[in-house]
Amino acid sequence: MGFRLIPKEEKFFSMFEQAAQNMERGVLALKSLVTNFDQVQRYASEVKAAEHDGDTQTHEIIAKLDKTFVTPFDREDIHALTSKLDDILDLAWGVADRFVLYQIEQPTPQMVEIIDLLVRSAAELRKAISKATHLKYDNIIEHCVEINNLENQADQIVRHAVADLMNAGGKDPVEVMKLKEIYEHLERAADRCEDVANVLESIALKSS
Repeated sequence: MGFRLIPKEEKFFSMFEQAAQNMERGVLALKSLVTNFDQVQRYASEVKAAEHDGDTQTHEIIAKLDKTFVTPFDREDIHALTSKLDDILDLAWGVADRFVLYQIEQPTPQMVEIIDLLVRSAAELRKAISKATHLKYDNIIEHCVEINNLENQADQIVRHAVADLMNAGGKDPVEVMKLKEIYEHLERAADRCEDVANVLESIALKSS
């Protein structure tokens, strides 16, 4: 009967789940910001709080990784999963901060639509990470496929929205630049969701 002389560090599992829950919290706060735009400062602060907590969680996971001999997943997968989750929060905060700093009067319908897609992606990621940390890999791929689909939808909306911005005659060039920058941050956030899904798919395939 085989046994492990040095067991895998299981605390990574709960740390990943907490990081995923916090990432979803930040994206949901961004959703609240665009649907309650008269309270933009309040919800921007909530996004910032989640981003700050995410930085702390990232530091703790990487510090633990450096001290752990046997890990539950490949070390590069742990590092990629951690950093990409943190990137999603960084970009969500970048969007919230620009709404405030650039004194945007109102989010566009396309921005609200993209953030809705990010909320759905965040929920799929949380579910997939929970299954990975409970070593239930059988349907992680389904979540990853859905996240890829949501990213494609977000990318299409961004491309059309930016094209409309550029082609709109008589629009203030400074305002165009502000809105374009927000769209680009939203697009990158959707890309990072897909990056996390790719890491999870890799973990699932290696473990199957």
